Amino acid sequence: MPLRIIKATDGKAAIAPQPPTPAPPTPSAQAPDGYLSRLAKLIPAEALSLYGTGVGMISADASWRETGVRAVAVVCVLLSMGLRYKLTQGPDGRPQWRALAVSLVAFLFWLAALGDQTSPFLLTAGARQAVALAAFLFTAVLPYIYKGDT
Repeated sequence: MPLRIIKATDGKAAIAPQPPTPAPPTPSAQAPDGYLSRLAKLIPAEALSLYGTGVGMISADASWRETGVRAVAVVCVLLSMGLRYKLTQGPDGRPQWRALAVSLVAFLFWLAALGDQTSPFLLTAGARQAVALAAFLFTAVLPYIYKGDT
């Protein structure tokens, strides 16, 4: 499934009268993504699942746990951004850089909001609650604001 977000203006070509001989559909002829579709495409689910699995494999009493948790976070960021770079490319081969940035920020918010044992960031309980609220608002509001690049 491509993760490229289709703008409403991109979908106008689908409403225009069709020529007598139907041409193969192009990405610009796709229906625009709605809120839930944009939300699903902006949440880096692949990084979230990889991170949970990777951190779960590190022993809780390992002396190198903190370093291991950070290493897993870096690997997840690199893999997720590489995947999203490829899956958000348009017909011209350019990725949706804003969508990549949004996904990265969402993942970093999620990492910061985790508990002491699984977060690569050392935050106080109050700071973690503030970050969790910011993550919630960022995730809920951003699909209203970001509707894709051309």
